[in-house]
Amino acid sequence: TIEPSPRLVYLPAIEFARCYARAVQFDEIGRFREEVQSIAILIIDDVHQLIGKPAAQEELAARLEWRQQQRLTLLTCRRLPTQLAGMRPLLTSRMLPGLTIPIRLPETAARLAILEHSALQLGLAIAKDDLRLLERGLPRDLPARQLDAAVRQVDLFSRMRGGGVTVLTIRDAIAAIDPVAEISTDQVAKLIARRFKLKLAELKSSTRRQEVVRARSLAMYLSRQLTGTSFQGIGKYFGGRDHTTVMHACQKTETQLRDDRDLRVAVDEVRDQLRSVG
Repeated sequence: TIEPSPRLVYLPAIEFARCYARAVQFDEIGRFREEVQSIAILIIDDVHQLIGKPAAQEELAARLEWRQQQRLTLLTCRRLPTQLAGMRPLLTSRMLPGLTIPIRLPETAARLAILEHSALQLGLAIAKDDLRLLERGLPRDLPARQLDAAVRQVDLFSRMRGGGVTVLTIRDAIAAIDPVAEISTDQVAKLIARRFKLKLAELKSSTRRQEVVRARSLAMYLSRQLTGTSFQGIGKYFGGRDHTTVMHACQKTETQLRDDRDLRVAVDEVRDQLRSVG
């Protein structure tokens, strides 16, 4: 389900579709609609990802119809909906009214500011020259979300090698960023489950078996490092856990990565598999 907020909720369109599908599956559509309508400011990103999902498009159009008079909704889309084949007319008609603003990808100064802000949020010590090296090496067509992912990659490599930020960690982070593919928490969890010979349902369950806890914590950590999912969103995916539980799991995994070679090998293998999937 979507966690309602009195202020603002950010939701990738593909996640809206997943939440809607789960609501239909478990006969919770009324609750789902109430939650969407209770959000004061709703941001739905990359609406073009709903192409090929007509039911989710129709549902979004219906929620927009209600919210236009009651709540503020911000939508982003790769192109105007009228220029996209596969966009339902009802959704297109709901998206066009209001204020339409073209958004450009960030340029050098903005990219550096985003990278620096992401590093500060992670507590990652990175020199200005290294930050510029990272910015120059990344593709020019990356959105802000993937710029943040690049910093997380630097942080991940630095923690795994225990030597802080180096030219090597930056180069590896640049190589790990795919300008097209976007990694989801679901992809991470499935690969972790396969790597540790577990069922996906076990990672989402309440079991405290040590092998499951270890794999679950690693999946949470990599989800935070490699996707744009919040602690809250990760917790929801893994059986409705609280965001503080996810934060604790990530912190514990960070500590273990410094001393546990097998865990570092698992991270490398999963990361390589995610790149090949993309």
